Amino acid sequence: MGTELRRALLERLDPGQLLCTDLKMGEEAHSSRFIKLDLLDTAALQEVFEANRPQRVYLLAAMLSATGEARPKDAWRLNMDGLISVLDLCVR
Repeated sequence: MGTELRRALLERLDPGQLLCTDLKMGEEAHSSRFIKLDLLDTAALQEVFEANRPQRVYLLAAMLSATGEARPKDAWRLNMDGLISVLDLCVR
């Protein structure tokens, strides 16, 4: 899903305007700006926001159902705490 969104955004934006983040470098690192980032590292997330001052944020990080059912606390932490961290930074 993230790969398809990145491709669609690159059709509309200059590659320098798009910043992708993930736990590991994928193909997005070769066609847009990329930062290795753990969504749950709130200090690092804040640094990325302060350094880049994003105008739009698409949060696609999530633990999907099969893994989430096996590890519900980890799923909650990533899916909900990660969302709250991003929303808080967007408000600031």
